[in-house]
Amino acid sequence: INNSLQPVKGRVELLAMRLEREGVSLTEPIQRDLTTISSLTERIEKIAKNLRHLTKPSEPDFRVLDVKQLVTSVVEMLETTTGTLRGYKRGDASSRFSLVLDLDEGLGIFGDPHGLESALINMIINSVHAMESVSHGSLTLSAHGEGDRIELSVSDTGVGIPADQLDSV
Repeated sequence: INNSLQPVKGRVELLAMRLEREGVSLTEPIQRDLTTISSLTERIEKIAKNLRHLTKPSEPDFRVLDVKQLVTSVVEMLETTTGTLRGYKRGDASSRFSLVLDLDEGLGIFGDPHGLESALINMIINSVHAMESVSHGSLTLSAHGEGDRIELSVSDTGVGIPADQLDSV
């Protein structure tokens, strides 16, 4: 996987440099696409590394992370790459499905970015699945500082967890 991924990663960086050298002005959507491709190649590299270490788990890569940036990058990936959030409109309560991001600025945490991304992706996907059978709904991602703690929540207006599965949560 890594051998195939490296040329992709290199070509994206080379393309951005060539466009800049040619004086081509990149629109925000194009710049966001290039950034998303780069982020996804890094994520695939991490997944491949984790697969290699299944029998010998590696230490988490703890570092200081910006919570708003973490959540925003996961949302953009799920909007543009996987299609998981296709049909969810940011800040538009009149649409069938709305996406609300209520994220405080300047929230820094010490954590493993790959592990936190994976947890957040799973919670968002669970919320999307919970809303598949409703006619309209809202998915809210919020992060707020609470004293020396940060509260990050994923909430939805879906059908909820069936009572017979609550003990498994």
